[in-house]
Amino acid sequence: QPRGLTTAAGMWLAGAVGMAAALGYYLIGGFVCAVAMVVLTVLKRLDVVIDRRANRPLPPASGD
Repeated sequence: QPRGLTTAAGMWLAGAVGMAAALGYYLIGGFVCAVAMVVLTVLKRLDVVIDRRANRPLPPASGD
């Protein structure tokens, strides 16, 4: 079952690249595909970093 904004964006992007290829715009489709791969890779790594920081335990409170 698809979940998340990235999955939905990827599905729309796949449809757009497919339409570009079907209309003969191979260079544009290839360029968009390459840019999308870079952006999705960066976002995935950023998501991992954010998850690690969110799940980090809080430091102990001082006993003042």
